[in-house]
Amino acid sequence: MKRFPTLQADISAAANEALDRFREESRRTVIRLVDMESGYLTVEFFRKMHPEPEKKSDPKNPNRSTPNPNLDSTDSHLSKIGK
Repeated sequence: MKRFPTLQADISAAANEALDRFREESRRTVIRLVDMESGYLTVEFFRKMHPEPEKKSDPKNPNRSTPNPNLDSTDSHLSKIGK
């Protein structure tokens, strides 16, 4: 390398430029990850949720429950999370 000082300078400049690009790309990636992480629902959110009754009681037999045909349990659960 000492025989070719211009080559050494060119290699050094190219390496610094590449490191700067990697640093900027890494910074954008970290910001994206932090934004995604802050958007997650926490365990506390689910602990504070009160269970929604998914079934109506049968008026003929109060001990027996019948599913609500108009409300899918998955849809009700997801709509509750979305609130």
